[in-house]
Amino acid sequence: MNERVLEGVARLDGGLFELSLAAPARRAIVDAIASIPGVEDVAACERRALVWCAPELSRDALEAALLDALFARREAPSTTHTLDVVYDGADLVTVAERLGLDVHTVIALHAEREYEVLATGFAPGWAYLGPLDPRLAIARRASPRPRVEARSVAIADLRTGIYPFAGPGGWNLLGAVTDDFRPFDPTRGAALSLGDRVRFRPVEPRTVAAPVATRSPQPQSVVAHNGPRLVVESLGAPALVQDGGRIGAVRHGVARGGALWKGGLSRANRALSQPWNTAAIELYGAARLRLEGASRLDIAHDAARYTLREGESITLPRPVRARVAYLAIRGGVACTPELGGRGQLVRASLGGLDHARDRPIRSGDSIVCVGDGPPAYREQRAHTEPEDDACLDEGFVIALAPTRAAGDPARFDPRALERFCEGIHRISAASDRTGTRLDARVDRRGDDLGESAPMAPGAIEVPADGAPIVLGVDHPTVGGYPVIAVVRDEHLGALFARRPGARVRFALE
Repeated sequence: MNERVLEGVARLDGGLFELSLAAPARRAIVDAIASIPGVEDVAACERRALVWCAPELSRDALEAALLDALFARREAPSTTHTLDVVYDGADLVTVAERLGLDVHTVIALHAEREYEVLATGFAPGWAYLGPLDPRLAIARRASPRPRVEARSVAIADLRTGIYPFAGPGGWNLLGAVTDDFRPFDPTRGAALSLGDRVRFRPVEPRTVAAPVATRSPQPQSVVAHNGPRLVVESLGAPALVQDGGRIGAVRHGVARGGALWKGGLSRANRALSQPWNTAAIELYGAARLRLEGASRLDIAHDAARYTLREGESITLPRPVRARVAYLAIRGGVACTPELGGRGQLVRASLGGLDHARDRPIRSGDSIVCVGDGPPAYREQRAHTEPEDDACLDEGFVIALAPTRAAGDPARFDPRALERFCEGIHRISAASDRTGTRLDARVDRRGDDLGESAPMAPGAIEVPADGAPIVLGVDHPTVGGYPVIAVVRDEHLGALFARRPGARVRFALE
C-alpha cells in the first residue's frame, strides 16, 4: 500500500479521534490502527472510524504511526460464508408493498447477490453487508422495535445484516438464518470480519433447525473461584457485575460498557482503598446478602463501609437520588474476564458471574469474592466523571459538543440544537444501559438512507420520529440515525445515573 489513506484526523474529546478513510482497504486499516501503541479501541465503517487512544497520543503521532503500520501490513484473506434463510420476516410484505414489488421478487433480489462485510458494529457480532440491490433500498423504521429475535435477517438503506442477539432494532425484517451460525462468541469475538463475503440461500420453513445457543455454557478459560461468598437472599430489582469497562473489543461490536456511572463505582471502591475499576455489583434496588465462607469481609455501599461476619446478613437500601448504587467488595468480584473485562452484557452472555452470564443476578445466587487476597484488577486510566450526588441535581447542566450533522440543513433545522438546549427534558422510563431516551422532540429532516457511522457513548441519535436517544455505556458501536450532538465524557455518568422522570438540561460548551 503506497498511498495516503487518511483525509484527516480530528480529536473529538479527550483520547477520542475521528478518521476520514479514503482507501477501500478497511480491514488493513483497522488492523493497522489496532497495532499502534497507545490505541485502545477502534470502530470503523465505510468512510469513517473512531479511535480511542491514550490521552497523551497526539494527532500527529497517531497519523504517523498509522501510516507506518499500513506500509508494513498486508490485506488479510477473506472468508466466504453461505447461510440458509427462511424468508418469512414480519416486514417482508410491507417492504414489497412500499417498493412496488411482489414478495418473490424481494426474496430473489436479496438472495441473488454475494455481499461484502463493509463494517462491523451496532451489536456484538453484527456485520453491515452490502451493497444491496438498489431496487431494495428502503429507510430504517421510523422508530426502532423494542425487540428483534436473534438471527433475524434485515435490510435498511443499501445494507443487509443478521441480528446476533434478541434486542432492539430499527431495520426491516425479511427472514431468519436457520443453520448453525454463531455471529458472536465471547472467546473468539465476531464470526464475520471486514472483507468477508456472505451469500444467503432461501430454504423452506420445514428445514428450520432447532435454536442454537450463542455460546457454550461456560467460557473456555474459567478459573475456579474459592473465595468468600455473598449469598443473595433477596433483590428488589435486577443487579449486574460491572467494572471500569472493556478495552479492545469495540471492533467486535462490543461497547466498552462497564459501570453506568463510573463516578459512583469509583466512590464505592475508594471507600475500600482499591482501584476504581475493581468489579462490583451494580444495584438498581434494595438487596439483602449473607456472608458465607469467611470469618469477615469488608464491603462498601456507595461511600458507606461495612464489615460482615460469617453468617451475618446485611440489607442495603434501594438507590434514592441515583438510578444505581454500587456494592464494592474487598478485592472485587471473583469472575472470569472475557474480551478484556468482567462487566456484564446480558444480551451477549458476556461477563458477570461465571454461572449466570446470560441473565442478571437474582435471589439465591452466590457472589464469589476475592476477599483479602491481592486484587486481580489492573488500574485503568482515571475516569473523569463526578462522584458526588450533586451532579444529579436539575441545576447541573450536561455539557454537549456539536457534531458535523448538527449544522447540516439536510438533516436538522438550523436552530434545532439551539432549541434542544433551551428546553428542559425528562428521562423516559424506557431508558436503560443501551440508551437514555428523552421525552423531547428534535426537528430533523430527510430519510435514513445513507451509510452508517461509528458511535461512542453520549452520541445523541435522532430517529425519524424526532425522539432523541443518548447512547449509553452498552451502546451500538455503529448507528445509522443522524447525531445532533455528543455528551462530553466527563458528564456521561451525571446523565446516565439520573432516575426515570428526572429533569435534565443541556448546554453547548
